[in-house]
Amino acid sequence: MGAVISSETILDENIYLRRFTGLQPITDNDPFWNQLLSFNLKINTDDRREVKQFNESQLDLLQSLMYNTQTTGNFAAFIRVFLRRAAEVKASEICQNTIFLWQTANALIILRYICKFLTQRLSEAEFVKVFDKKLLTNSKEDESDGEQDCEDVYENTAEEFLDALVDIIVELPVSDTTEPIHIEAVKCVMAILSSQLYHDSVLTSSIFFGYLMHGKCSSRSMELTKALLTNYLQRNTPYVTKREKEPESIVLGLAASVWSVMQIAAGYDEANGYDEDANLIPPASLGSLSVLLLLNLACHQNADNNKANVYKETLSAFQNAREVSSVNSSTTRIFRLDYSALYDRLCATVDQQPPMLLLYLLLHTNCGFRNYVLSRINLENLVIPVLRVLHDGTPSGSLNLSSNSHHVYLSLIVILILSEDDFFCKIVHETMIKNTSWYQAERPIGEVSLGGLIILVFVRTIQLNTLKTRDRYLHTNCLAALANMSSSFKQLSSTVC
Repeated sequence: MGAVISSETILDENIYLRRFTGLQPITDNDPFWNQLLSFNLKINTDDRREVKQFNESQLDLLQSLMYNTQTTGNFAAFIRVFLRRAAEVKASEICQNTIFLWQTANALIILRYICKFLTQRLSEAEFVKVFDKKLLTNSKEDESDGEQDCEDVYENTAEEFLDALVDIIVELPVSDTTEPIHIEAVKCVMAILSSQLYHDSVLTSSIFFGYLMHGKCSSRSMELTKALLTNYLQRNTPYVTKREKEPESIVLGLAASVWSVMQIAAGYDEANGYDEDANLIPPASLGSLSVLLLLNLACHQNADNNKANVYKETLSAFQNAREVSSVNSSTTRIFRLDYSALYDRLCATVDQQPPMLLLYLLLHTNCGFRNYVLSRINLENLVIPVLRVLHDGTPSGSLNLSSNSHHVYLSLIVILILSEDDFFCKIVHETMIKNTSWYQAERPIGEVSLGGLIILVFVRTIQLNTLKTRDRYLHTNCLAALANMSSSFKQLSSTVC
């Protein structure tokens, strides 16, 4: 059912893509759109070179669309087609209309590719105008009638499109059938927000971030934050499209854009080179993509410092779903989430950079979650993975901070925040750790207290930093954490002393 687009497909020969990007205007009620969206993808997300090759194969078509849509309005027509579909997608999920859902996911795939291309080459102001380009055949009367309904709600069609993506993430139930739509919606939002990557200087005021921070979308900051966190907790299996025989084709997706957003949100640095696994693209799940988008929103600095970041505020205020609170969450715009599930998920994923940043933000801003973490009797489940990040980021003989410095610094700050609590400083010396084989495997240290293990890792980091890197920030914070804990040192083993 539908055409197959793969790494072997010659896109320039696809009649639907050629018509869409060509000089012929297409109305938004043309049957052509159903034909364009009826295709199957044979996905292979493992090989970065194939993805790059496929990205390059579309450049001519996308270039044609960028110039021709100024007169044909085909991109704007496609947006109107998608907006109608987005309004019906929830009903289609209830009715199990798989063909409609399949075509909607395909529409998002094409849209995020286009958005990535236009974001790279147009200013935000120019990009916004493309959403409202009308067909040459449209009469002024038709245009005014079509625009009247949304003028009172949205600033323009670009904001309406962004709100439709948010509505999908928030309202559409996540299932195996709808997961592709959710993944593409999250990726599409990140592609649109990535405009700052392609400017020489950081934009003082981003139009699209403005829509999310202060426009109609901002009223749904609580729902969006909760939906993204819920995805992080529940949807962690890497999404793989079913394949037939050998997976020779590659993803018709935006891997390059997603990876670029990862650089902003989590500190990946492609400029430093890779090892023999350089061509492998890390598997992405809806959960991992959702946490990236959440971090992108929560870490955004508004141009006007007097305006608060609504996503950061929401992240700092949500409460434990298992506790009874006197605060009425329905009136204070505070949602509830299971702290236990969040804690367990963070313990399992802090070896990755985005979850480590999320953990830092929660400990730093959300008092309720910080108190919950500090009251755990299984603190070692969180502390040991964090220590391993610090240990593995400072291998013997060198301080390897070139490729993962953000991750190492965050692990250090997480321990520093925890060390400010007196109970933490005491309990870590009462918790014994038996499996320490990851620490200096050539010289096993045997059983040691969690507090003793923290001391060993921090002293080792200080020593290597003094000899090699001489990073003042790293040195100061290591000493600060040890100073916080020093009054509670007790029963240290001979290995530690």
